[in-house]
Amino acid sequence: MPELPEVETVVRGLRKTLIGQKISATLVKLPKITASSSNIRPNDLEIGKKFEKQAKNKIISTIERKNKNIIINFIGGSMLLIHLKMTGQLLFNSKKTFNPVANITKHTHIIFTFETGDVMIYNDVRTFGYVLYFESQMEISPKIFHKIGVDPFSAEFTSGYMQKILGYKKPIKDLFLSNHFVCGIGNIYSDEICFGSGIKPGRMCNSLTSQEVEKIFYSIKDKLSHAIQHGGSSISDYVNSQGIRGEYSKYHNVYNRAGKECKKCSEILIKTTLKGRSTVFCRHCQI
Repeated sequence: MPELPEVETVVRGLRKTLIGQKISATLVKLPKITASSSNIRPNDLEIGKKFEKQAKNKIISTIERKNKNIIINFIGGSMLLIHLKMTGQLLFNSKKTFNPVANITKHTHIIFTFETGDVMIYNDVRTFGYVLYFESQMEISPKIFHKIGVDPFSAEFTSGYMQKILGYKKPIKDLFLSNHFVCGIGNIYSDEICFGSGIKPGRMCNSLTSQEVEKIFYSIKDKLSHAIQHGGSSISDYVNSQGIRGEYSKYHNVYNRAGKECKKCSEILIKTTLKGRSTVFCRHCQI
């Protein structure tokens, strides 16, 4: 958490407010967030100061999502690569609404100030996320995007591509969680997609029929689009760039609903564990 719909929601929100903005100052309060290596001291001031200098005077040209990463591109080719991991938040505050006392907390680790007076802050309770600066895309380690599958909203993701899952000897949910076949789908949307297609999350990929794979394909499109439409799912710390919680959890059919009645057939939903992840399904509506 957050998964693809949450990250996409953040990206869309930031595009509305940050394109063309020039960073006038950056304050790094926890340097390890800006370090590409985990083998540094959490409060290595030199690394933090370097990041502050690198980001200064940069003008934002575009903002995009790659898998669950947020990429803020600057004019000239440099960029920020951001991953929110479990509890990261990117929050935009306009000059008129920004209040240092109210908006900056002990979990605020980076503060970007723009020439307009607007501010973007990076919060992270568990500090697993990162905000990395690169002079060009060529500097990004291949490991970051290693074995990332096709994006569900790309032209490559087609019904024909989905048929390839028939060659995998693993549970359909396991394939989703690995991100190697299709990226951005985590625990929440794996369960919801499987329910939407009428397939149990534990079904082996090579046991599916072509028709069932087709249902999964359309369920992926439907569930992720619907989730984005409602701002994502706020299960824990997730909020959008304006600090507003997503509302898609109101539409969850199975995720986090174990022991409750199925919304379609009233059967009690079953909870199990698949690859160490809590998994919920309806034994009547899913086969």
